[in-house]
Amino acid sequence: MAVFSLPSDYEHVIRCRLCRGPATYAAPGRIAVTPENEAWVRASRHLTIRQNHDPRGPAQVALFDNRHEAEAAILADHPDWHERIRYDLLRNWPEDEPVRVTCHRCGAVETRVVGEEDRFFQVEFRGQTLWAANRDHALALIEFIEGADRRRLPDDVTRAWARRIPTHFLTAKGRETIVKRLRRLIEEYEA
Repeated sequence: MAVFSLPSDYEHVIRCRLCRGPATYAAPGRIAVTPENEAWVRASRHLTIRQNHDPRGPAQVALFDNRHEAEAAILADHPDWHERIRYDLLRNWPEDEPVRVTCHRCGAVETRVVGEEDRFFQVEFRGQTLWAANRDHALALIEFIEGADRRRLPDDVTRAWARRIPTHFLTAKGRETIVKRLRRLIEEYEA
């Protein structure tokens, strides 16, 4: 099953395992441990050093479960590290690494691995899944799909994500079904 979505630089909304309501997790991150940064990485109380399981990456990485909190805390302790942090932060997070999930409906907090099946804003259509990271992304998808101009121009950087949406999501039948399902998910999210 193929999955298509908007960029995922923002807060992700997933389903709570207890009440199936909307839940979020802090944006985690990792820092490659290199000879140049090893001293300050080891000195930080906000990072946990682990062996890297990805053979293409560095031997060790330092993990933190909330990118923004860790960055702010590290900079508070060491203001001169701003450039180091900016260049050393890696955006990707190991898929099998657990994150701290907080439910906004029942208040449950748990640490677990989050998978594709946990996404809140996802709809199935003709054997494929279209998903959005959060409410704003879902609204942008609806606006694009309902809009009169659904062209996916290669040089349009403001809608570059639209090039990844398969055509069958944009057909007359598909548009109506997808928009209806996304709106239902937004209503559920806001309830």
